[in-house]
Amino acid sequence: MPFTPYHFGPSGFVGLLLRRWVDVPVFAAANVLIDIEVLADARFEPGWPVHQLWHFHTLLIGGLAGAVFGLAIYYLKPLRFLCEKSMSLLGLPGRASWHSMMLAGLLGAWLHVLIDSFYHYDVQLFWPYPFNAAGTWLSGATDLSRP
Repeated sequence: MPFTPYHFGPSGFVGLLLRRWVDVPVFAAANVLIDIEVLADARFEPGWPVHQLWHFHTLLIGGLAGAVFGLAIYYLKPLRFLCEKSMSLLGLPGRASWHSMMLAGLLGAWLHVLIDSFYHYDVQLFWPYPFNAAGTWLSGATDLSRP
């Protein structure tokens, strides 16, 4: 879920490391955005694996959703102002640009997907490839054609 430390810890750390190139609030919010899929699955209960409802937990669709999210935050001026204000309150002032927010959304979503691929068996990192490559790698399996 989005409020767990293994998402906010790494996303905050990586976001602050890359703060010259990415918008930190969008980077952290993109991590939360990806878990909307899990919340929707809990609400609608379609009957298939939790992380495969809209394929937000893939590098392809998740990255696209994160990049669009970053651009949407940029073009909605009150939200952009909120991001800039939150950064100045942290002592990291700066002006947000469309490419820093888009890149923050993309990289934030990718980081979330990458972290979840190690924890959840049903994350298809390289969708449409049907298996969890990270989980298979961690388990020490040599045959990647089977989960």
